[in-house]
Amino acid sequence: MSDIDNQKTKYSVSVVVPFHNAEQTILQTLGTVYEALYKSNCIDEYEVIAVDDASTDSSHRLVSEHFPSVQVFSVNKRIYYLEAANKGMFKSRYDYVLLLTQGLFLPAGYFDDMMPHVARENVYMCSARLMGSGGQLSRRMLPVFGSGRIGMEPDVRDEGGASVMLQRGNLLMNREVMLSLGGYDTMFSAHKSADLELALRGWSYGYKSIFVDSVSCQIVEPSASSQDWDKSNEKGQEEWNEILTHFYYLHGLSLVKYRLTMNFYFLLSLVVPLSLFQRTRWALCKYIGNYNSILNERMWKYGHPKFSLQEIADYYFK
Repeated sequence: MSDIDNQKTKYSVSVVVPFHNAEQTILQTLGTVYEALYKSNCIDEYEVIAVDDASTDSSHRLVSEHFPSVQVFSVNKRIYYLEAANKGMFKSRYDYVLLLTQGLFLPAGYFDDMMPHVARENVYMCSARLMGSGGQLSRRMLPVFGSGRIGMEPDVRDEGGASVMLQRGNLLMNREVMLSLGGYDTMFSAHKSADLELALRGWSYGYKSIFVDSVSCQIVEPSASSQDWDKSNEKGQEEWNEILTHFYYLHGLSLVKYRLTMNFYFLLSLVVPLSLFQRTRWALCKYIGNYNSILNERMWKYGHPKFSLQEIADYYFK
Protein backbone atom coordinates (compact mmCIF):
# COMPACT_ATOMS: atom_id res chain seq x y z
CA MET A 1 0.00 0.00 0.00
CA SER A 2 1.44 3.42 -0.95
CA ASP A 3 1.73 6.38 1.42
CA ILE A 4 -1.04 8.15 -0.55
CA ASP A 5 -3.38 5.17 -0.21
CA ASN A 6 -2.53 4.90 3.48
CA GLN A 7 -3.52 8.54 4.06
CA LYS A 8 -6.86 8.06 2.27
CA THR A 9 -7.82 4.83 4.03
CA LYS A 10 -9.64 5.29 7.33
CA TYR A 11 -10.21 2.65 9.99
CA SER A 12 -12.22 2.27 13.18
CA VAL A 13 -10.68 0.60 16.21
CA SER A 14 -11.64 -0.56 19.70
CA VAL A 15 -8.77 -0.60 22.22
CA VAL A 16 -9.22 -3.16 25.02
CA VAL A 17 -7.09 -3.10 28.18
CA PRO A 18 -7.68 -5.75 30.87
CA PHE A 19 -6.01 -4.84 34.16
CA HIS A 20 -5.62 -5.93 37.77
CA ASN A 21 -4.01 -3.78 40.47
CA ALA A 22 -2.33 -1.61 37.84
CA GLU A 23 -2.24 1.73 39.65
CA GLN A 24 1.48 2.15 38.87
CA THR A 25 1.15 1.81 35.09
CA ILE A 26 -2.45 2.09 33.90
CA LEU A 27 -2.48 5.88 33.47
CA GLN A 28 0.69 5.83 31.41
CA THR A 29 -0.65 2.96 29.30
CA LEU A 30 -3.88 4.81 28.55
CA GLY A 31 -1.97 8.05 27.98
CA THR A 32 0.07 6.45 25.20
CA VAL A 33 -3.11 4.93 23.73
CA TYR A 34 -4.82 8.30 23.43
CA GLU A 35 -1.68 9.98 22.11
CA ALA A 36 -1.40 7.34 19.36
CA LEU A 37 -5.11 7.74 18.53
CA TYR A 38 -4.95 11.55 18.44
CA LYS A 39 -1.84 11.59 16.25
CA SER A 40 -3.07 8.94 13.82
CA ASN A 41 -3.95 9.95 10.27
CA CYS A 42 -5.88 6.75 9.59
CA ILE A 43 -8.21 6.29 12.60
CA ASP A 44 -11.54 8.09 12.24
CA GLU A 45 -13.57 6.30 14.94
CA TYR A 46 -12.42 4.67 18.15
CA GLU A 47 -13.37 3.59 21.64
CA VAL A 48 -11.29 2.54 24.65
CA ILE A 49 -12.53 -0.28 26.88
CA ALA A 50 -10.89 -1.22 30.18
CA VAL A 51 -11.75 -4.41 32.05
CA ASP A 52 -11.04 -4.26 35.77
CA ASP A 53 -10.30 -7.82 36.87
CA ALA A 54 -11.29 -7.43 40.54
CA SER A 55 -8.61 -4.89 41.43
CA THR A 56 -8.09 -4.11 45.11
CA ASP A 57 -5.98 -0.97 44.61
CA SER A 58 -6.90 2.47 43.26
CA SER A 59 -6.48 1.66 39.55
CA HIS A 60 -10.22 1.66 38.78
CA ARG A 61 -10.68 5.07 40.42
CA LEU A 62 -7.64 6.49 38.63
CA VAL A 63 -8.95 5.41 35.23
CA SER A 64 -12.40 6.88 35.88
CA GLU A 65 -10.98 10.18 37.14
CA HIS A 66 -8.27 10.77 34.53
CA PHE A 67 -9.92 9.16 31.49
CA PRO A 68 -13.71 9.58 31.86
CA SER A 69 -14.28 8.57 28.21
CA VAL A 70 -12.94 5.08 28.87
CA GLN A 71 -15.64 2.43 29.24
CA VAL A 72 -14.72 0.53 32.41
CA PHE A 73 -16.25 -2.88 33.07
CA SER A 74 -15.62 -4.61 36.39
CA VAL A 75 -15.89 -8.09 37.83
CA ASN A 76 -16.04 -8.87 41.53
CA LYS A 77 -14.01 -12.10 41.37
CA ARG A 78 -10.73 -12.74 39.55
CA ILE A 79 -11.26 -14.19 36.08
CA TYR A 80 -7.69 -13.67 34.80
CA TYR A 81 -6.49 -12.57 31.41
CA LEU A 82 -8.30 -14.78 28.88
CA GLU A 83 -11.80 -14.17 30.22
CA ALA A 84 -11.09 -10.49 30.90
CA ALA A 85 -9.79 -10.06 27.35
CA ASN A 86 -12.86 -11.80 25.89
CA LYS A 87 -15.17 -9.68 28.00
CA GLY A 88 -13.68 -6.51 26.53
CA MET A 89 -13.35 -7.79 22.97
CA PHE A 90 -16.93 -9.06 22.83
CA LYS A 91 -18.17 -5.63 23.97
CA SER A 92 -16.22 -3.88 21.21
CA ARG A 93 -18.07 -2.43 18.22
CA TYR A 94 -15.50 -1.26 15.69
CA ASP A 95 -13.87 -3.08 12.77
CA TYR A 96 -10.53 -3.72 14.48
CA VAL A 97 -9.62 -4.54 18.07
CA LEU A 98 -6.31 -3.72 19.75
CA LEU A 99 -5.85 -5.92 22.82
CA LEU A 100 -3.21 -4.65 25.26
CA THR A 101 -1.77 -5.88 28.53
CA GLN A 102 -1.29 -3.53 31.45
CA GLY A 103 2.13 -1.90 31.44
CA LEU A 104 2.30 -1.72 27.63
CA PHE A 105 3.17 1.67 26.13
CA LEU A 106 2.34 2.44 22.48
CA PRO A 107 4.55 4.56 20.23
CA ALA A 108 2.87 7.66 18.82
CA GLY A 109 2.82 6.28 15.27
CA TYR A 110 1.48 2.85 16.20
CA PHE A 111 -1.81 2.92 14.29
CA ASP A 112 -0.48 4.52 11.10
CA ASP A 113 2.29 1.91 10.99
CA MET A 114 0.24 -1.15 12.02
CA MET A 115 -3.19 -0.74 10.41
CA PRO A 116 -2.05 -1.40 6.81
CA HIS A 117 -0.72 -4.80 7.96
CA VAL A 118 -3.87 -6.00 9.75
CA ALA A 119 -6.12 -4.68 6.97
CA ARG A 120 -4.59 -7.03 4.40
CA GLU A 121 -6.65 -9.90 3.04
CA ASN A 122 -6.96 -13.01 5.25
CA VAL A 123 -4.99 -11.46 8.12
CA TYR A 124 -6.35 -12.30 11.58
CA MET A 125 -3.97 -10.35 13.78
CA CYS A 126 -0.67 -8.49 13.95
CA SER A 127 1.73 -7.66 16.73
CA ALA A 128 4.59 -5.19 17.03
CA ARG A 129 7.93 -5.99 18.62
CA LEU A 130 7.95 -5.90 22.45
CA MET A 131 10.89 -4.21 24.15
CA GLY A 132 11.56 -4.42 27.89
CA SER A 133 14.25 -3.00 30.14
CA GLY A 134 16.52 -5.91 29.26
CA GLY A 135 15.98 -5.72 25.51
CA GLN A 136 13.77 -7.51 23.01
CA LEU A 137 11.00 -9.74 24.41
CA SER A 138 9.18 -10.99 21.31
CA ARG A 139 10.16 -12.38 17.94
CA ARG A 140 8.62 -14.01 14.92
CA MET A 141 7.94 -17.64 15.80
CA LEU A 142 8.30 -20.48 13.31
CA PRO A 143 6.37 -23.78 13.58
CA VAL A 144 8.00 -27.03 14.66
CA PHE A 145 5.41 -29.63 13.71
CA GLY A 146 6.05 -33.34 13.36
CA SER A 147 6.22 -36.69 15.16
CA GLY A 148 3.18 -35.76 17.24
CA ARG A 149 4.74 -32.51 18.43
CA ILE A 150 3.28 -29.02 18.23
CA GLY A 151 6.07 -26.61 18.96
CA MET A 152 7.75 -23.45 17.76
CA GLU A 153 11.11 -21.74 17.64
CA PRO A 154 12.21 -18.12 17.20
CA ASP A 155 13.29 -16.90 13.80
CA VAL A 156 17.09 -16.62 14.08
CA ARG A 157 17.09 -13.98 11.34
CA ASP A 158 14.93 -11.77 13.59
CA GLU A 159 12.69 -10.66 10.75
CA GLY A 160 9.04 -9.79 10.44
CA GLY A 161 6.42 -11.85 8.64
CA ALA A 162 4.09 -14.79 9.21
CA SER A 163 4.33 -16.04 12.81
CA VAL A 164 2.76 -19.19 14.23
CA MET A 165 2.26 -17.34 17.54
CA LEU A 166 2.04 -13.70 18.59
CA GLN A 167 2.92 -12.94 22.20
CA ARG A 168 0.32 -11.01 24.17
CA GLY A 169 1.13 -7.38 24.80
CA ASN A 170 -0.26 -5.73 21.68
CA LEU A 171 -2.55 -7.85 19.51
CA LEU A 172 -4.22 -5.92 16.72
CA MET A 173 -7.07 -8.03 15.37
CA ASN A 174 -9.71 -8.09 12.68
CA ARG A 175 -12.84 -8.03 14.85
CA GLU A 176 -15.03 -10.00 12.44
CA VAL A 177 -12.49 -12.84 12.27
CA MET A 178 -11.95 -12.73 16.03
CA LEU A 179 -15.68 -13.10 16.67
CA SER A 180 -16.04 -15.90 14.12
CA LEU A 181 -13.25 -17.82 15.87
CA GLY A 182 -14.63 -17.10 19.35
CA GLY A 183 -11.75 -15.16 20.90
CA TYR A 184 -9.64 -16.89 23.51
CA ASP A 185 -10.69 -20.43 24.42
CA THR A 186 -11.26 -20.14 28.16
CA MET A 187 -10.89 -23.88 28.60
CA PHE A 188 -7.19 -23.00 28.53
CA SER A 189 -5.32 -21.56 31.49
CA ALA A 190 -4.59 -17.84 31.25
CA HIS A 191 -0.87 -18.72 31.20
CA LYS A 192 0.94 -17.01 28.31
CA SER A 193 1.26 -20.38 26.52
CA ALA A 194 -2.42 -19.94 25.54
CA ASP A 195 -1.26 -17.37 22.98
CA LEU A 196 -0.07 -20.19 20.70
CA GLU A 197 -3.58 -21.66 20.47
CA LEU A 198 -5.16 -18.26 19.77
CA ALA A 199 -3.02 -17.84 16.64
CA LEU A 200 -3.06 -21.52 15.68
CA ARG A 201 -6.85 -21.56 15.50
CA GLY A 202 -6.72 -18.70 13.02
CA TRP A 203 -4.07 -20.44 10.91
CA SER A 204 -6.13 -23.64 10.77
CA TYR A 205 -9.01 -21.69 9.20
CA GLY A 206 -6.83 -19.78 6.73
CA TYR A 207 -6.22 -16.55 8.66
CA LYS A 208 -2.68 -15.24 9.06
CA SER A 209 -0.86 -13.84 12.09
CA ILE A 210 1.87 -11.32 11.26
CA PHE A 211 4.82 -10.17 13.37
CA VAL A 212 5.75 -6.59 12.44
CA ASP A 213 9.42 -6.04 13.22
CA SER A 214 9.50 -2.39 12.13
CA VAL A 215 7.31 -1.19 15.03
CA SER A 216 8.31 -1.46 18.71
CA CYS A 217 6.30 -1.12 21.92
CA GLN A 218 7.76 -0.68 25.38
CA ILE A 219 6.51 -2.96 28.13
CA VAL A 220 7.11 -2.80 31.87
CA GLU A 221 8.17 -6.08 33.44
CA PRO A 222 7.18 -7.94 35.46
CA SER A 223 4.04 -5.87 36.10
CA ALA A 224 2.80 -6.34 32.54
CA SER A 225 2.32 -10.08 32.89
CA SER A 226 2.50 -10.76 36.60
CA GLN A 227 -1.25 -10.41 37.01
CA ASP A 228 -2.31 -12.31 33.87
CA TRP A 229 -2.69 -15.74 35.45
CA ASP A 230 -2.65 -17.56 38.80
CA LYS A 231 1.02 -18.08 39.64
CA SER A 232 0.36 -20.74 42.30
CA ASN A 233 0.78 -23.58 39.78
CA GLU A 234 2.45 -21.96 36.80
CA LYS A 235 4.17 -25.07 35.41
CA GLY A 236 1.03 -27.17 35.76
CA GLN A 237 -1.02 -24.58 33.89
CA GLU A 238 1.57 -24.44 31.13
CA GLU A 239 1.45 -28.23 30.77
CA TRP A 240 -2.35 -28.17 30.81
CA ASN A 241 -2.32 -25.76 27.86
CA GLU A 242 0.14 -27.98 26.02
CA ILE A 243 -2.06 -31.06 26.52
CA LEU A 244 -5.17 -29.23 25.26
CA THR A 245 -3.35 -27.85 22.22
CA HIS A 246 -2.13 -31.30 21.21
CA PHE A 247 -5.53 -32.91 21.80
CA TYR A 248 -7.32 -30.29 19.71
CA TYR A 249 -4.90 -30.12 16.79
CA LEU A 250 -3.45 -33.62 16.42
CA HIS A 251 -5.39 -36.17 14.42
CA GLY A 252 -5.22 -39.84 13.50
CA LEU A 253 -2.11 -41.79 14.47
CA SER A 254 -0.34 -38.72 15.83
CA LEU A 255 -3.13 -38.19 18.35
CA VAL A 256 -3.14 -41.87 19.35
CA LYS A 257 0.62 -41.78 19.98
CA TYR A 258 0.35 -38.59 21.99
CA ARG A 259 -2.45 -39.95 24.19
CA LEU A 260 -0.50 -43.16 24.82
CA THR A 261 2.53 -41.11 25.84
CA MET A 262 0.45 -39.00 28.21
CA ASN A 263 -1.10 -42.12 29.75
CA PHE A 264 2.40 -43.50 30.36
CA TYR A 265 3.53 -40.29 32.05
CA PHE A 266 0.39 -40.22 34.18
CA LEU A 267 0.96 -43.77 35.44
CA LEU A 268 4.62 -42.95 36.04
CA SER A 269 3.64 -39.87 38.06
CA LEU A 270 1.51 -42.09 40.32
CA VAL A 271 4.26 -44.65 40.85
CA VAL A 272 7.23 -42.30 41.19
CA PRO A 273 6.46 -39.61 43.81
CA LEU A 274 8.92 -37.04 42.45
CA SER A 275 8.21 -33.31 42.28
CA LEU A 276 9.23 -33.55 38.63
CA PHE A 277 5.90 -35.25 37.86
CA GLN A 278 3.66 -33.09 40.04
CA ARG A 279 2.72 -30.70 37.24
CA THR A 280 2.06 -33.60 34.83
CA ARG A 281 -0.14 -35.36 37.35
CA TRP A 282 -2.07 -32.15 38.07
CA ALA A 283 -2.60 -31.38 34.37
CA LEU A 284 -3.67 -34.91 33.45
CA CYS A 285 -6.04 -35.18 36.42
CA LYS A 286 -7.65 -31.96 35.21
CA TYR A 287 -7.81 -33.40 31.70
CA ILE A 288 -9.57 -36.55 32.94
CA GLY A 289 -12.01 -34.51 35.04
CA ASN A 290 -12.94 -32.28 32.10
CA TYR A 291 -12.83 -34.92 29.38
CA ASN A 292 -16.46 -34.59 28.22
CA SER A 293 -16.19 -30.81 27.92
CA ILE A 294 -12.89 -31.13 26.07
CA LEU A 295 -14.39 -33.66 23.68
CA ASN A 296 -17.29 -31.31 22.89
CA GLU A 297 -14.86 -28.42 22.31
CA ARG A 298 -12.82 -30.56 19.94
CA MET A 299 -15.91 -31.59 18.00
CA TRP A 300 -17.53 -28.17 17.59
CA LYS A 301 -14.69 -25.64 17.68
CA TYR A 302 -11.76 -27.63 16.29
CA GLY A 303 -13.38 -30.40 14.29
CA HIS A 304 -13.50 -28.79 10.84
CA PRO A 305 -10.22 -27.00 10.08
CA LYS A 306 -9.44 -25.96 6.51
CA PHE A 307 -5.72 -26.66 6.85
CA SER A 308 -3.72 -29.28 8.72
CA LEU A 309 -0.68 -28.33 10.77
CA GLN A 310 1.64 -29.66 8.10
CA GLU A 311 -0.16 -27.73 5.36
CA ILE A 312 0.21 -24.53 7.40
CA ALA A 313 3.94 -25.15 7.89
CA ASP A 314 4.56 -26.09 4.25
CA TYR A 315 2.53 -23.32 2.63
CA TYR A 316 3.24 -20.30 4.84
CA PHE A 317 6.61 -20.99 6.43
CA LYS A 318 8.76 -22.51 3.67
